[in-house]
Amino acid sequence: MTYSRIAIPRIYTDWINWELTTGKMATTDLTQSGITSTDPIEMFDLNPSNVITIGGSGTSTQHAIKINTNITTDSYMNIDFCAILGHNFKQADVKFKLQTDDASGFGSPQTPDLTEVVNIGGDTTGEAYATPANNGWSLFTFSQSTDNQYIRLLIDPGTENYDADIKIGAILLGSFYDFPHRADLKLSRNNDFDNDLNGARGGKRFSNLKHKGSADWFVNQWRLTTGTGPDSSRYYGRRIYDLNFSYIDDTEMQSNDFNLNDMYLDTGKKFYNSVTNKIFGSHFPFIFQPDNTNATATSGFVFARMTSLKETQTGVNLWNIQMKLEEEF
Repeated sequence: MTYSRIAIPRIYTDWINWELTTGKMATTDLTQSGITSTDPIEMFDLNPSNVITIGGSGTSTQHAIKINTNITTDSYMNIDFCAILGHNFKQADVKFKLQTDDASGFGSPQTPDLTEVVNIGGDTTGEAYATPANNGWSLFTFSQSTDNQYIRLLIDPGTENYDADIKIGAILLGSFYDFPHRADLKLSRNNDFDNDLNGARGGKRFSNLKHKGSADWFVNQWRLTTGTGPDSSRYYGRRIYDLNFSYIDDTEMQSNDFNLNDMYLDTGKKFYNSVTNKIFGSHFPFIFQPDNTNATATSGFVFARMTSLKETQTGVNLWNIQMKLEEEF
């Protein structure tokens, strides 16, 4: 159990929306084929509650979701994780694997090994499929340093046919960043209910409740279950973290001389390159894992947005990073 303890955090940032926003990719670079050939852009909208039905119930048709990253230099393509949020893979009896290639037709695909973070049925090697044991969400990391311009997610039935229509809320593809050390002990974690309180004469107060808790991702947010619908109970309040990291070496902060190529292409995994630059400050949400060593627990993950960031020099070549992370619904 994690109890949401904060140790050395990890941030998973999505590259697809970053590339779409910078013009490196277009929506036409996201395609799917097999069960349906409709525009898959809604599966990349960073909204896991917007669950998309692909279909396939009762068939054995392989389905492929393909991404052209348009990054043609192998060493610059540093995507190393995939998250599939709000899925029903257990209900539909789905297995999947990831492939990469420099050719759009995948004539000689590479199939990287997948390292399980959450719910892919264990690590996979070679052509082996991942088989999630639960509905809800899955997260895995991988490494592929060659033939990696194109990425595709191949979906097949676990046995003969799919048992139900395939559903996916959101797919994130990008890179993760591990902080160089723990956050300072002086940190805060709050639950904000966003209530508006209004007073009346005589002292009576009235509250306007703006939300009643976390949104559903096919099942409850961050839930792993063989069930096929959200539970009636859920947690309430928006989690907010105020974090401070002291004595970060300037070589961890950004690339040498603010090199534009390194900054844009994430070489070296610096804080600005990997995090701030990819999310455009507060523009895009990301997955926050408070403890990067606790890879089996699910209660600590947060789908968050960085609402404030301050960097302060505190010594020769040393910096403090102060940030506020607020949960997204």
